[in-house]
Amino acid sequence: MNNNDLFTAVPSLNYISCAESGKQGIKTFVLRTHSLSDRLINGVIDNFNSYAVPFDPKAIENRTVYSFEKIFGNKNETVIEIGFGNGESFLKTAEKNRNTNFLGFEVYLNGFASCLTSAAEMKLSNVRVMRADVHDVLNKCISDSSVSGFSIYFPDPWPKKKHHKRRLINPDFVSLLSCKLKKGGVIHFATDIDDYAYEALDVLTSNLQLENKYSGFAPDSGTREHSVFEQKGIKAGRTIYDIVVLKK
Repeated sequence: MNNNDLFTAVPSLNYISCAESGKQGIKTFVLRTHSLSDRLINGVIDNFNSYAVPFDPKAIENRTVYSFEKIFGNKNETVIEIGFGNGESFLKTAEKNRNTNFLGFEVYLNGFASCLTSAAEMKLSNVRVMRADVHDVLNKCISDSSVSGFSIYFPDPWPKKKHHKRRLINPDFVSLLSCKLKKGGVIHFATDIDDYAYEALDVLTSNLQLENKYSGFAPDSGTREHSVFEQKGIKAGRTIYDIVVLKK
């Protein structure tokens, strides 16, 4: 079985967004896909209906609003993680906080498949994942003042100066996040890239709807699970920066 078999079995995996194709906005990611193992392909096919939120272009066109209560089957608080990688730290957090719902976004097929398969193996009822551009979904399919928190850990830093405009954290996107947050809701951002950290600190603290929980960068409170990717950054001698802001 190969990736094409997976796309045939789960057609909605083919759709990402108009923004990614360059038809609107600035791309914040470039897709890279590798062949999946049989475990991951079978994991997605067998568990997609239980752990994934299907996405279709018509949801954008029709401004379909997703109900967290309907997605998770409960009224618990919902935290959205944007770009969960392979899902390692995302799933650890969900496992330790089973009374909170966790909705994760990941455009890269390998990470999406790995997280979904592991969530099913761990039997985590409080996890759902989407393979879609979060810009599209937040703009038109998530109600304002409905999200309890956003987690954005180690997003693509786009290190070349000419590509900085592609960084996920920018004033427009932060304004979008703040609109979707409940009062007291949290945005938690982390990076190991120095200039991105200071840029993000400036953008996040400049938004008038948000306030910094700390005077600058946040200390390591132990509430964020540390991933293998982060450990590589530490071994390389890079500083880990956390920023935690609240909606007023």
